[in-house]
Amino acid sequence: IDRYSEDSQVILSTYEDEKAYHIVIKDNGEGFEMNDETLGKGGIGLENAKKRLKIMCDGRLDISTENGWTSAHICIPKERNENTHAYDNDR
Repeated sequence: IDRYSEDSQVILSTYEDEKAYHIVIKDNGEGFEMNDETLGKGGIGLENAKKRLKIMCDGRLDISTENGWTSAHICIPKERNENTHAYDNDR
C-alpha cells in the first residue's frame, strides 16, 4: 500500500459459516508476483504463517490476486482435526 496515495485501500472482513471462521484482508497496493519465490521458497514469512495456522488450529492461509486486489484469506475450522496438536514451542 502506498501511504501517500489517496486511492490506497485496505479492507478487513470477517465472517463465519457452519464449519469455520474466516478472515479476509484485501488491499489494492502494488501487489507481488504469485510465484515460488514469493510464496515460500525465497522467503519464510508466508510459509511460516501457513505452517503455524496448520499446527495451531488446522487453519489455512490462501493468497490470491484479482482485478488489482491482493487478498489473504485465513480459514479457521470450528472443529479441530484429531491429528492437529496445539502449538508447542518445542516444534
